Amino acid sequence: MVSVFENQRWWLGFGWIPRLGSNERAKWSDEQGKRRYASIRDFMPEDGYEWADEGSGWEVDRRWALPVCTDEDGWVYSDNFWRRPASAPSAMSSYTRRRRWVRRVRPVHRSDITRAASGTL
Repeated sequence: MVSVFENQRWWLGFGWIPRLGSNERAKWSDEQGKRRYASIRDFMPEDGYEWADEGSGWEVDRRWALPVCTDEDGWVYSDNFWRRPASAPSAMSSYTRRRRWVRRVRPVHRSDITRAASGTL
């Protein structure tokens, strides 16, 4: 299984939106916020793997933040620096939020790679 995080910031007058500062996480990132993706569609499985669920695709993981619970939509709220996670927004301290999207992958068998390269798949 692979995962990508959706990140948002709360802005006065706009609410929760994916407009983030240039020095922080991207709208889509890895768990640490270091690897940036323009879209969830930009995320591809590592070499040697393929999507195992072509029909269903990405799903929100509502249990990723244990021991903190997520809200019903899978969000975990945190302070301005992406620390102090909480399961519900606090008007005084919640300025960022993120949720985890997961998708199943499976190893590509060598025979499939060989057949695909030769055009016999």
